[in-house]
Amino acid sequence: MSIPTEIRAAIPPDLRGRRARDRILRALDIAMRVWLRLLRWLAQPGSQTAPGAHRHQVRVVRRTAVAVDGSVVAFEFERPDGSPLPSWQPGAHIDVTLPSGRYRQYSLCGDLADRTRYRIAVRRIEGGGSAELHDEVAEGTMLTVGTPRNAFPLAVGGGAATARPVRFIAGGIGITPILPSVTVAACRPRTGRASCPVWSARMMAGGLSNSRVVM
Repeated sequence: MSIPTEIRAAIPPDLRGRRARDRILRALDIAMRVWLRLLRWLAQPGSQTAPGAHRHQVRVVRRTAVAVDGSVVAFEFERPDGSPLPSWQPGAHIDVTLPSGRYRQYSLCGDLADRTRYRIAVRRIEGGGSAELHDEVAEGTMLTVGTPRNAFPLAVGGGAATARPVRFIAGGIGITPILPSVTVAACRPRTGRASCPVWSARMMAGGLSNSRVVM
């Protein structure tokens, strides 16, 4: 791509007196353009398909409003035959394929010990995938979900660090990946002992209003 003469003349010289474009900035510009094109492509209807081949057919076995104003709803999933689902750790999320074919990612916030059921909590945001779940997914609805992935794992050091207090801070619907971490942190046995709890786990949570606090 050539630069017009008037624009080239306006480019100040670098420290060596050259008026050529900086190679690093040019590379960053190209990378940004590619990234923006990718985002536009992903935003197109029908372009969002769930990644990975590990998909699981599940049924919504329970739907519960967990905020006073109904803006947050918990969905619980099980396989139709009741067989175990893949295990997961605190901070994990799953891809949920919506009735429209789009997919969204939601943090798991259920019981780690229950291998037969997944639980997510979804706050309604108009125009998004959450509104589709709230409006179109009822108990008995069949959905497809992905194998749990974890980009937000609970990481607490071993040894003497296990005796230190652990504090969690969550805001709004961001509390969902924190809840399983609090449970594990408050009930993790020290090496060589079976006592529980070992860590002093405390959580601070906030929301826009009392009516939106997740119960």
